[in-house]
Amino acid sequence: MKNVIVFSAFLFCIAANAATRYVSPTGTDGENSEGSYENPFATLENAVAKAAAEDEIVLMKGTHFAKVTLNKKLTIRGETGNRDDVIIRSTGIPTINFYTGSDGAIIRDFTIQGADGGTGNQGSAVSFNKPGSIINCRMTQCTCAGGAGSDSMGAGGVVWVNSNIAATIKDCLFDNNISTTASYGIGLFGNDRYGKAKAMIYIAGKNSLVENCIITNNSYVGWYKHGYVLGIRATVSCTIKDCEIAYNTAHFLDLQPETNPWLLKTDVAGALCQNINIHDNHYWGVRQNPIACSVKDPNATINEVNNGPLYPQSTPEVESRSVSDVESLFAALEAAEPWSEIVLEPGIYILNATLDI
Repeated sequence: MKNVIVFSAFLFCIAANAATRYVSPTGTDGENSEGSYENPFATLENAVAKAAAEDEIVLMKGTHFAKVTLNKKLTIRGETGNRDDVIIRSTGIPTINFYTGSDGAIIRDFTIQGADGGTGNQGSAVSFNKPGSIINCRMTQCTCAGGAGSDSMGAGGVVWVNSNIAATIKDCLFDNNISTTASYGIGLFGNDRYGKAKAMIYIAGKNSLVENCIITNNSYVGWYKHGYVLGIRATVSCTIKDCEIAYNTAHFLDLQPETNPWLLKTDVAGALCQNINIHDNHYWGVRQNPIACSVKDPNATINEVNNGPLYPQSTPEVESRSVSDVESLFAALEAAEPWSEIVLEPGIYILNATLDI
């Protein structure tokens, strides 16, 4: 009984010593900065550097600019609980890296925006190299890229879970993430035609959990000789449940009649997919299989409907429209149907507004 009392007192001391530190877009990182609610830090990097293990860091409402490596167990959360109230604009990749010493860290209730994955990187927004959790976060307008000339190159998507790492990704939204590459066409988590394309969520860590996540309105364009997945891919035993993959588009440039899956792929029977809704995703190019999953549990369900080619023919009739000035250019874009062609007549066009295509 004495040992139990001593152990309980030790746990109480740990809890009592944990601190809450605040970060505000209008805060300061000077010598007199306290990280208190009244005198918050200016940057997440400074808060992480000054925090002790088990501390909580609260990101106050507004837009923050950050790239951090977690080397201690922390909880980082948005102030209000509404993930759209707190935005982290990425200043490098991965934006948040779970690293040595961070086992059990939690990030929650905020948005990561604009993470640019560059060539060959794994996890543009979040990279799990140690166990941890993402809860109620949004990853949007992130870019994953691929390089040229190597069978092993390729970005690891927006969220990457490294080998033998048990991560939890729960109640998260992945939307409006786009693709780019250095050469050979473009590929979200992809790369050139000789590389390996990976996924929005790529899981190589055993016993991970993806739950109640939505992957929507993302795009992929690129070569795919060695495989790709636009939505979720798991190479190990894990659980993927109560997720939705919808309204994503892909443009496959390779002319080979491949049938690789492009929305959901699991490579082993131990990857359980339960209550997954996959609908209204479309692609250009040759025929593709939406899913390829090894389902061990007979009660597991994958609902797949209305996924397929965006157009019934690979080379639809092209409508051509000629324009001569900026006004008619914008009018033509507004009126154009998919697969239309707009021809610019000779002359100088000065754009005073964003040209959305």
